[in-house]
Amino acid sequence: MDGALTGGFADPARDAARAFRAALDAMSRPGRVVKLDAAEAPGLGPAAATLLLVLADQTTPVWIPEDQRTEALLRWIAFHTGAPVTGDKAQAAFAVGEFRRDFFPFEEFPQGTPDYPDRSTTVILECPTLTGGWIMPISGPGVPPLPDVPLDHPDFRWHREASPGVSKKLYPVLRDNHARYPLGLDFFFTCRDGALALPRSTQVEVEDILRCT
Repeated sequence: MDGALTGGFADPARDAARAFRAALDAMSRPGRVVKLDAAEAPGLGPAAATLLLVLADQTTPVWIPEDQRTEALLRWIAFHTGAPVTGDKAQAAFAVGEFRRDFFPFEEFPQGTPDYPDRSTTVILECPTLTGGWIMPISGPGVPPLPDVPLDHPDFRWHREASPGVSKKLYPVLRDNHARYPLGLDFFFTCRDGALALPRSTQVEVEDILRCT
């Protein structure tokens, strides 16, 4: 069977509702890993495929790194979402793929406008691991155990080294992204069926540790 015709939601109404709630949960609780396993696409992990399936449509162009823009993936996106695939970052409502230099400079993606801050790109970056969360909290008085550490907890600090697979070049991108708020990009990080979000409202400071408040 043509791979473009498979890998979608088995139960479209129920799977789409469940996936959409999980994506909203990830955005409302930055740093928390959620499970997204309802879809499969050639060249993408289940979480990234599920996010595209529940968020993208005919009105949302998708940008993919050139060497990941395979015919099989293009056919899957066209069949399951109807979303056009673009090679122009300036047109992208979504950007998806393995995190690599092709994504730089992130400023080339739409950042929204003062009147329409939502007209910006949602970036879905596939990473080697999200084990235990993308970044892990330093233990301290009053810090609850993973995975339920709230991002605004007063004792909340992050180990920079606890984010394997994500280039350190991304940290200033996240910091500068928040400085543009309410403009800027929203980020999903995925690995296989796990996903976490860092929306533009998340403040990131890079010192000896990565501190998120």
